[in-house]
Amino acid sequence: MAKSVNPPKAFYFPFLILNDSIEGIEMVKIIVDSKCNGCETCVNTCPVSVYEIQNGKAVPVKVDECLVCRACESQCPQGAIQIIE
Repeated sequence: MAKSVNPPKAFYFPFLILNDSIEGIEMVKIIVDSKCNGCETCVNTCPVSVYEIQNGKAVPVKVDECLVCRACESQCPQGAIQIIE
């Protein structure tokens, strides 16, 4: 029998884009997949404390404060975080 696999959790949040002539709201998706081992690298790396560890896994709890700097994504040793704009 095939093992069932839970899809990764995706967290969507809006962020404001400001530039010379365009102002609008875009949606960003944060995916923390099953490779997360709760090492807290994202918690310690994020400059605005978006992440918390809950039940041994990283969870973005303040997604509205995300700067989309991708520090969490680039520093995660497991490659478990993906930011999609």
